[in-house]
Amino acid sequence: EFIFHCKIESIMSSLSPLPVKKEPSELESVKRKPRSESNDEKKKKPALTVNIKPEKIISGESSRSLCGICCNSKADPDMFKSNSCNHSFCVGCISKYVESQINNNVVKVTCPNPNCYTKLKPEHLVNIISREFIDRWKFTKYKSKIPLEQKMYCPFENCSILLVNDNSGGEVVVTSCECPYCHRLFCARCRVPWHAEMNCQEFQNLKVPKHEPFG
Repeated sequence: EFIFHCKIESIMSSLSPLPVKKEPSELESVKRKPRSESNDEKKKKPALTVNIKPEKIISGESSRSLCGICCNSKADPDMFKSNSCNHSFCVGCISKYVESQINNNVVKVTCPNPNCYTKLKPEHLVNIISREFIDRWKFTKYKSKIPLEQKMYCPFENCSILLVNDNSGGEVVVTSCECPYCHRLFCARCRVPWHAEMNCQEFQNLKVPKHEPFG
């Protein structure tokens, strides 16, 4: 019995002690568990709602366009767009542009865009520019179609209206003519006021002789 008891003691002394499992403390369990909100806290926080509403389009509201000259945004009723190109210009800018072209006797008025060569016509702008400019524009276009040899002007300075010599190149030379605007006579051949007391040859001979140089 003594020998058996000694063996048991020697075996027990050679064994390493087993690790003791510790129970988690109250503080550790609180740290591990996520904090849950109480019902009272939930009631205090208002629910966040986001309402995304599409933009309302007011009935009858016109869209806007950018003027190619002044670069300002204007409503479509205040814009001009040619039927032949898609360039838009406000009424104020296009009217000033066309009027300046007419004042410079430009026959072919084109789109103000520097890279566009679309021709503008009087009928396109009849509701934008004044009637006076429309008539001048049409007259400029009309003058450009008259052959140079048929063009002549009333010789009176306070008239100077453009006239067309339909008899240019004819067998009968027309001399005495009446201006249809100022109703004064002039010589269509000499292009001067009518010289009643002499014929055209005599009038041409009335040129002031040149003075010979002295010495």
